[in-house]
Amino acid sequence: MKKTPWGIAISTLAILWCVPALADDTIDALLGLSLEGLMDQEVTSVSKKKEKLSETAAAAYVITQEDIRRSGMTSIPELLRMVPGVHVTRIDSNQWAITARGFNSEFANKLLVLIDGRSVYTPLFSGVFWDEQDLMLEDVERIEVVRGPGGTIWGANAVNGVINIITKHARDTQGDLATVTTGNQERATVAARHGGKTKDGNYRVYAKYLDRGGEQVRGGGDADDDWHMGRAGFRSDWERETDSFTLQGDAFNANEDRTSMFSTVTPPYRTFLPGQTTDVQGGNILGRWNRNTDDGQELTLQAYADHSARDYHMHGHRIDTVDVDFQHTLPLAERHELTWGTGWRRIWSETDTKNTLGIDYVRFTPESQADDLASAFVQDKITLMPDTLALTLGSKFEHNDYTGYEVQPNARLLWTPDARHSVWGSVSRAVRVPGRSETVDVMIEGFPPNTVLPSPLPVFAYWVGNPAVEAENLLAYEIGTRAELDNHVTLDATVFYNDYSNLLATEVGAPVPVATPSPYLRVPLDFDNNMYGESYGTEIAASWRVTPEWNLAASYSLLQLYFHKKPGSTTTLPAEDEIKYPQQQFSLRSYLTLPHDMELDTSLYYVDDVKYYTASDYIRADLRLGWKPCDGLELSLVGQNLLDDRHSEFGPSIYVAPIEVGRSFYGKATWRF
Repeated sequence: MKKTPWGIAISTLAILWCVPALADDTIDALLGLSLEGLMDQEVTSVSKKKEKLSETAAAAYVITQEDIRRSGMTSIPELLRMVPGVHVTRIDSNQWAITARGFNSEFANKLLVLIDGRSVYTPLFSGVFWDEQDLMLEDVERIEVVRGPGGTIWGANAVNGVINIITKHARDTQGDLATVTTGNQERATVAARHGGKTKDGNYRVYAKYLDRGGEQVRGGGDADDDWHMGRAGFRSDWERETDSFTLQGDAFNANEDRTSMFSTVTPPYRTFLPGQTTDVQGGNILGRWNRNTDDGQELTLQAYADHSARDYHMHGHRIDTVDVDFQHTLPLAERHELTWGTGWRRIWSETDTKNTLGIDYVRFTPESQADDLASAFVQDKITLMPDTLALTLGSKFEHNDYTGYEVQPNARLLWTPDARHSVWGSVSRAVRVPGRSETVDVMIEGFPPNTVLPSPLPVFAYWVGNPAVEAENLLAYEIGTRAELDNHVTLDATVFYNDYSNLLATEVGAPVPVATPSPYLRVPLDFDNNMYGESYGTEIAASWRVTPEWNLAASYSLLQLYFHKKPGSTTTLPAEDEIKYPQQQFSLRSYLTLPHDMELDTSLYYVDDVKYYTASDYIRADLRLGWKPCDGLELSLVGQNLLDDRHSEFGPSIYVAPIEVGRSFYGKATWRF
């Protein structure tokens, strides 16, 4: 639905209504208020060690626990809407497509996502299954988002950004907590947590159950995409003199419904199958040892094992991962801080094919495979001028089973003229390594007819992997600044230019006539590195502490991409990829603390149109009213997407029916005891 000026005005007034009248004594207090947050926020995702946000030469943004609590969001994907430069689209009730700086799709393959340093990027389809990351939000300490390359530290696939979800230390979750959420779409979510102490440390255990209702197919009709998930886990932390140790793990089981779209070789060439169920299971365990010595050295050894299994109506897969990483940070002389590390990862993947509508839509050959990834990195932070100018040089060195050796260097310069201002610039190289779904051992059918070449017969296209594909490359240039403009206003701005090469494109092969069950042309689409391009844009985040009780936060992002195909290429992707993202995004959030332990929080999100998915621009308005009637009890009422009945964000796409995101309301009770 197109937004009217009245809708925009009403949502703006909802925020302006929160403005309290400022008395003289409040203004006096305001002038002396010291804003904490932006410059002093701690981040670890830029250099794999703790540092202040003001000391990072990267486009980093932090979603705090207070942001999580007061946003009214119920999942990690939805929380990412507040980050400038990140594009979040809801595919259906239990799936999202999320990317940074363009290239969005069901499997956005240029964004690396981690939970406490454990990668949840799947190499099978090159992306993230966001439904598997449904953590208990009360246990999340912060979400660090680094836009731009992170390959020097994190390795391949950290091309356009890194998202690191960091959970709380067990000592910060002592006691008992229970939450209950219910509404028209969030039908029933219950969670409970218990935290306690041991002789040398702390621990917590938790359990969560989710029952979420479905959305509506674009044009009308129930999408039949309900979501049911159970999850449980633990974390324990010990400290002893210079050493600390963490052991944590999770397990989950889910049933997810969806309406799937299939291409057929007979009219109307496309069919929708409601009620298709996906069974999802998984678990992980992670251990981390850390030592801080008196001479400033820090050593970290981390190992984890991860299991994920998905049983679709058209195929199934199981992925098992074992990963070991070591890192050592040590000061050298007076002006150098050296960080180096090494790691090894093995990934076992197993698939099976299911025949749907008489077609094997997804088929891997061989069905099972093991892949290895070996890596090492080194980075030196050089102090050129004490407390003022620092240069960071480093590189990642990796070997994988698909493209062989890859090198990802970077150089970052940080100038901090005073405690309130910093300016930084960087030049970085990052690579995206293709996965199994893009190599020779896969065939994925299901493209709708007559979209590849003109023909009097229906055209049925299918993907075919290519063993000769190379890694996709990015050379990125970034400049940014952070500033406390006065005691209560902060600004964070970044400008970037990205130069992409060796991008994968699908090349149209020779058609093969097929006579049965009815005549059609079968056209292969082969992968090859026949595309290149460039993008540029800006991302701005600002915050204003109007009074001690009222905070405002705003963000804006502008992105422009251009893609080109190499001579002789038959791909149609350059034109398609240029219209798969919103050119502009804007958000405005207000947190107001009212008398009598009440809170009024409002949010506006504007997303430009996405032409590829025929998704019009939309404005989303959310409202949260919170109240703490007594110690330990918090109640909240939340309304989301208040400006219209529903709007489209994604699709149609391969096997995914286009849905519309509807208006929702829910109530939540949180009890700490």
